[in-house]
Amino acid sequence: MRQLRLLRRRGYCWRCECSQKSLSISRERRVPDATKRTEDRFDYLKPNSLSLSLSAVVSGMNPRYDEPSTPADRDTSFERAVTFMEGVLRRAILQAAATLVAEHEVLSASLALDGRVLVLPRFVPWQDAIMSRSEREHLLYVIFPSERGGYCIQQVPVRPGAAEGRKPLPAAWAGLRGQALADVTGLPLGDGPEVFCHIGRFIGGATTLDDTLALAALAVNS
Repeated sequence: MRQLRLLRRRGYCWRCECSQKSLSISRERRVPDATKRTEDRFDYLKPNSLSLSLSAVVSGMNPRYDEPSTPADRDTSFERAVTFMEGVLRRAILQAAATLVAEHEVLSASLALDGRVLVLPRFVPWQDAIMSRSEREHLLYVIFPSERGGYCIQQVPVRPGAAEGRKPLPAAWAGLRGQALADVTGLPLGDGPEVFCHIGRFIGGATTLDDTLALAALAVNS
């Protein structure tokens, strides 16, 4: 914080690398460009603005044009903005690290059913790791433990986040739960809440890993 204050006293601007817009919380108010700076600062409040950018949020921490403020007030605003951005950057770094861990777990997970099904020991984000590699183009489904109990089987989408998948679960399963799904598949799945197939056919589930693999085998061969 002491170094940031020294930079401010020597006339440097604070720049946010997430935007092309330079953000400056300066001690002095410069009269010639005060009107333009005030208009730019509140661009995100204009009727035609559809998003609230990170740079606009930080800029909004400046004292308002109609708000009496002292140099100490502006120092406080600057320090509040620094604290906020430090939190944002820390979370971004942690997220990047978690993404690398997830990618490693996905690429080292076991395959089943002639490589058509990926079995994860726990849920981690897996779509980007699969979509970005040509050697995973043959994958149709991913199985992982559900936080609600049991296991889920999810189709691999044609691209990350897409509703369309490489091979949806069988149409006859759509919207079925419990014993109804067990009857249609001919598998002893039971009537637990973990047993289901979403009406959109992109995800389903069963109580045990073996039961979920049995569903996957039927889906692959359907």
